[in-house]
Amino acid sequence: TVKMQRGDIVFVLTFVSFLVIAVTLDYIGAVGDPGGFLPNDDGSFRLEVGITPDKTQSWSWPPQIFLDAFFWWCDLADPGLAINPFWLKCLGCLSPFVFAPFYVYAIWSFIAENNGFRLPGIIWASMLILDLFIIFCEAVGGAHPTHNLPVFAAAYGPYFVFPMVLIYRLRDEHPFGKPKAKTN
Repeated sequence: TVKMQRGDIVFVLTFVSFLVIAVTLDYIGAVGDPGGFLPNDDGSFRLEVGITPDKTQSWSWPPQIFLDAFFWWCDLADPGLAINPFWLKCLGCLSPFVFAPFYVYAIWSFIAENNGFRLPGIIWASMLILDLFIIFCEAVGGAHPTHNLPVFAAAYGPYFVFPMVLIYRLRDEHPFGKPKAKTN
């Protein structure tokens, strides 16, 4: 029987929510057109929004409710997400195409108490902390800053704090307990 450690259900549920977000909302930025400040023929620049409702109307994935939520969020606190500059698009590809499979592994690892998860978990957490540092820097002083920092920080903050908590949870060499000795 599987017996998770106290509090590990929080990790499982967080990874489940991250998985859903990765394959829906984060997918939009990964496959959407890149935008940003693009040159005109006369040498001036124009702001091109990469992801718009018109550009996504024929998409079959994700479901419309997620597209609506994406555009609502961009209007509320994260205009850079819709602009989707190339660097953000590249960073965004990590979530649905690299992190999503990792989330499945993480969920299984916590349920199965897999000590082999320790190093991949620490690597993922470190990557996410770096990603969020870059995203927060852009939101505060980049080319496409947020106009609603408290809401932005409340929504993205857990993506910054959770990896730190995970690193703490995985601090022991055998975070799920020492392996049982095999008997012959």
